Amino acid sequence: MFKQMQFLDPQAVKSRRINSLVTLAVKFPNLISVDELQQLDTEWRFLRNNKDLAPDEAEDLETYWCKVAAARDPVN
Repeated sequence: MFKQMQFLDPQAVKSRRINSLVTLAVKFPNLISVDELQQLDTEWRFLRNNKDLAPDEAEDLETYWCKVAAARDPVN
């Protein structure tokens, strides 16, 4: 399970080595419904391909995901 959590590593996002989060997401049906899996996949592909959200080399996990959250919800 922890091996599948490597998507949290900003460098894993940058390297584009993780194609989809669906295989992990289906293990948590209480967090995401089957109907939402396509949207998750679409958002993940957008993140992987968005150069504006690419992590810096020295950017830590928390800083990176705060940046992603702020880009997704500019109100916060």
